[in-house]
Amino acid sequence: MSIPSIVYKAHATGNDFVVYADPDGEYEPTADEVRYLCDRHFGIGGDGLIRLAHPRAVSDLSDAQVADCKANGAEWFMDYRNADGSLAEMCGNGTRAITLFAQRQGLADRPGGRPFRLGTRAGVKTLTSLGDVPGLGKDVFQVEMGTWKRGELD
Repeated sequence: MSIPSIVYKAHATGNDFVVYADPDGEYEPTADEVRYLCDRHFGIGGDGLIRLAHPRAVSDLSDAQVADCKANGAEWFMDYRNADGSLAEMCGNGTRAITLFAQRQGLADRPGGRPFRLGTRAGVKTLTSLGDVPGLGKDVFQVEMGTWKRGELD
């Protein structure tokens, strides 16, 4: 199994994830491993798996994607897999969960509330801490998702 011995469960705004840090790309999951870990009966259970890695350590990223992360100040990349094992561009709630995970693991020190920039397959996303928000929870993050599009009709 290519998953590290310690993984965590995280949730954000109703979605839950299996998450782990893999700075140097030692533990890239297979689709079968993702399906097993995300299975709600036989695994840990989750809507998906998020591996936090340095962009250069994510095997399916192009040189241009790695350069985009660097140019936009994203030291970390959200390698998101759907529960069925397929690769996904990103998940807005997942960006919130993995950012808090990075912060709590000491990987995303942002003194003075500076935004955190996170690489995703949909480009670099900027997350800002809102702190505790009544009605939403503790340690809430706002994510800048960019301009919305309707797809091929645009």
